[in-house]
Parts: sequence; structure tokens; C-alpha cells
Amino acid sequence: MSEFSVQITDEGDIAMNGEINSANVMLAYQAGIKLISTLPAITIDLAKLTRVDSSCLALLTLLMRVAKRQSKAIKFKNMPKYITDLCGVYGLDTVFSVK
Repeated sequence: MSEFSVQITDEGDIAMNGEINSANVMLAYQAGIKLISTLPAITIDLAKLTRVDSSCLALLTLLMRVAKRQSKAIKFKNMPKYITDLCGVYGLDTVFSVK
């Protein structure tokens, strides 16, 4: 089982690493909130996620709300295919700018 971690990259992005699932999604949410409050603009890089479930989509939606409440722009890059597929199923592809 892969652990979850989050860090700020040299480019100033929030990088999520490892696994996001229902067992650790609250940890990921709390870490995301802390980092969002410290950055002027938010880009979340998901390239190093090794495994996700549908709770990851819920997490991204919640982090989008947090950024919006703080009047900050938020972007996601390197979104896993599973999540982009879920966005299409749930009609969130325009919300997350998934093409």
C-alpha cells in the first residue's frame, strides 16, 4: 500500500504523491487546506499519484471550494485518467476543464 504525501514543488505547485483513497482522503484534505492558505495562486499537480478512487474527485471538488472561498484561482494538472473519466460521468468535465 502506498502512502500519501503532499509538498510544494520548486515551481510553487502543490504536488500530491502516492495514493488517495477513502482511508486517507481526510488527511489529504487537511494538508491541501493548509497549503492553499499559504499560496497566492493554486496549481495542484497530480502526476505522482499512484492510485486513486472516487474519493479523490470529492477531494478535488472540496479543495476547489476552499480556494474559491479564499478568492484564489485553482488549476489541476496531470489529472489521472480515472478521475477525468469520472468527471465526464458526473458532468464535471467543464468544472475541471477536462478535455
